[in-house]
Amino acid sequence: MTTPAKGKGSKQQSDEEKLASIIEGEEKLSKIIEKDHEQVVENSHGIDRLATTFETSARRWELIIYPSLFAFIILAGYGFYLIYSLSHDIAHMTRSITQLTENVDKNMDIMADRITVMGANVNSMTGYVEYMSGKMDNLDGMRVTMEQMNMATQAMAVSADRMQNSMAAMNYNVGRPMSQMNSFMPW
Repeated sequence: MTTPAKGKGSKQQSDEEKLASIIEGEEKLSKIIEKDHEQVVENSHGIDRLATTFETSARRWELIIYPSLFAFIILAGYGFYLIYSLSHDIAHMTRSITQLTENVDKNMDIMADRITVMGANVNSMTGYVEYMSGKMDNLDGMRVTMEQMNMATQAMAVSADRMQNSMAAMNYNVGRPMSQMNSFMPW
C-alpha cells in the first residue's frame, strides 16, 4: 500500500510542481505584461505627440486642400461651360456652312450661265473693236482736214487782231473830232 501512497505523493508533488511552475510562469508573464504596459505607456506619449502633430498637420493641409478643391470645382465648372459653348458655336457654324454650300450650289449654275453670256458678249465686243480699228486707219484724211481747219482758225485769229487794231485807230481818229462836235449838239 505504500506504493500507492508513494504514487499519490509523487502525483501530488508533481501537481504541486506543475502548479508552482504555472504560478512562476504567471508571475513572469505578469512582469512581462507590466514591462510591456510601462513601454506602452511610454510609447503612448509618443503616439499622443504623433496624433497631435498629425492633427496640426491635417489642419494646415485643410487650409490648403479645401480652398484648392473649391477652386478646382469652379475651374471644372467653367471648363464645362467653355466646352459646351464651343460645341454650341461649332454646331451653329456647321449649320451656316451647310446653308452657304446650298446657296453656292444654287447660284453656281446661274453664274455659269451668266459667264457664258458674258463670254459671248466679249466675243462680239472683239468684233466691234476690230471694226473700229479698221475705221481708225481711215482717219488720215480727217487728220489732214483738221490741220487745214487749224491753219484757217489761225488766219481768222490774225484777221480778228488786225480788225481790232483798225477799230482802235478809227476810234482814235473819229473820237477826237466827234468830241468837238458833241459840244455843239443840243442833246
